[in-house]
Amino acid sequence: MAIQSIKKLEDYSPSPAGANSQIQYNNNGVLGASSNMTWDGSRLDVTGEMRASTGILFGADTAAVNRLDDYEEGTFTPTLNDTGSTTFSYDYQTGGYTRIGKMVSIYWSCGGGHDNNSPNSLQIILPFTASNDNPASRFPRFETTWMNITLPAGGVNLSAYINPGTTIGNILVLYESANSWTGIPTSALATSNFQLTWTGVYWV
Repeated sequence: MAIQSIKKLEDYSPSPAGANSQIQYNNNGVLGASSNMTWDGSRLDVTGEMRASTGILFGADTAAVNRLDDYEEGTFTPTLNDTGSTTFSYDYQTGGYTRIGKMVSIYWSCGGGHDNNSPNSLQIILPFTASNDNPASRFPRFETTWMNITLPAGGVNLSAYINPGTTIGNILVLYESANSWTGIPTSALATSNFQLTWTGVYWV
């Protein structure tokens, strides 16, 4: 059996304008009218999925660093942790994410209780391992809301510090002084009916 040479789409010349002015290629490997992919000389239309094994470059760009090599949407189960042995129980756990390249946008929310009023530092667990080499990932762009969590005296808000190369976000209390923060202990959470929600982005 003779093997036909493979030609790139730009090697073909579209037919003159009219009903048959497109090159069409179907999933049986046949150029013809019943197609999954059409090329009219300037635009490629695909019916179904299109996969690029190493990513996508836009325009005339050839730099590997600019390659879009990941897009993902999904859900995950948010969990809390601390530096001790606290057991957390959950009334609900809701998590979702969109990852575009190295940036991950998350919605992280849970509520419930725990069995330990300890001074251990409270942590959140994230869906992807944070970057080791991007300082912006250490202090992510997170917004938070909470209920039945008591901030220490002078505390005005919650933030997070992510340990580089891990999925661990250490919950921080920000104080009125802009240059002051500490970890928040598990004892700051009510033993029942606490609620904690994070939204924002970090880098992986």
